[in-house]
Amino acid sequence: MSKPITYIDGLATSSLKKQHKKRNRILSLIVIVILIGGGVYYIMSLLNGSAKGVVTNPTKAQQNAGLSFDFTPVSVENVYVSFTYPRAMSVYTAVQKQSYPTLAAYEYSYKDIRTWLMTVSVNQLLSNSLQADSSYNFRLLNPNIYQHSTVTINNKTYQVMTDTTFTGFNEVAFSLHDGMSGDISLLGNDSLGTTYLQKTFNMVLASFTWR
Repeated sequence: MSKPITYIDGLATSSLKKQHKKRNRILSLIVIVILIGGGVYYIMSLLNGSAKGVVTNPTKAQQNAGLSFDFTPVSVENVYVSFTYPRAMSVYTAVQKQSYPTLAAYEYSYKDIRTWLMTVSVNQLLSNSLQADSSYNFRLLNPNIYQHSTVTINNKTYQVMTDTTFTGFNEVAFSLHDGMSGDISLLGNDSLGTTYLQKTFNMVLASFTWR
């Protein structure tokens, strides 16, 4: 038995359904193309557009959050000298040993862009002159690298050698006393510049005392 065919305005319903399906597919395809095109345009506009923003300097609180440096002084004493160093620095206990002509030796560190290394040593000299200190004499003979200056801090005078080729902070202070030399060196590179390094160096120089 043949299927009955219904006509609407002279067209078979099966033909109308086919036309509706074809039209829906075309509309869906158009929507997809529009969405893809819009997405590509948005991405390209982000890539090619100019970046906008405001650059601000970090506050003290933000700086301290990135570099919590504790300047609380820690005291060190032996039969030759006494001094203080910031609590933020770690002690290298394995280095706290000495052999003649070094009478006392201390080393401390702090991790930053370049790890800070600070050493404090007392050395026996063959004469009562800093030129008998091999570390001082080497720097004195190489003025193209080391800049010499005399620094007085807390009524104490030091001969300071600064490495002009070093990025960051690299200084050694020398103190002479009764045929002995006190060598205080600090090197490092700080994410906030050399302010904290200089402050640390000054703390040790200001507190360094011959006994």
